Amino acid sequence: MWTLKELEREIDAIRERGRLPLLVGHDGYLGAQMAPKQGRNKTLLQRALAARPADAYLRYQLVKDFEVQSEFEAAAPHYLQALAQVEARATWRHDLVLRTLFTLKKLGRFEPAMSIAEQEMPRWSESPDFWFTLGDLLLSPEPAAGDGV
Repeated sequence: MWTLKELEREIDAIRERGRLPLLVGHDGYLGAQMAPKQGRNKTLLQRALAARPADAYLRYQLVKDFEVQSEFEAAAPHYLQALAQVEARATWRHDLVLRTLFTLKKLGRFEPAMSIAEQEMPRWSESPDFWFTLGDLLLSPEPAAGDGV
């Protein structure tokens, strides 16, 4: 009877090894494959959120789809609601905070963004990503009065 280690050594000794001229690709993100998928996740997440409206994680997943499509006006209220609902220790809170700040910056909503940044600063003081996002916010020009933002 062989031990597992002995068997592994024996298999390794007789196994031929070499490079194969094989290229493995994934075309799922090319235009032709993406078109039928467009909106699929959003629809599924909207249904799930309708059934569980207090689920901050579902809201966060849904709103990331809005943000990726540059739908910042639609994203902002969802981000703010998810941020209000999320637990302080949630593993995804950091990303939620950064995405919320980015979205508010894109909309020119600097005062609420700065308020969130000040509230979250003690929690993320060791995060380079937090400081980068805050710096990006601070370097963004504020819209002039009367710009309608």
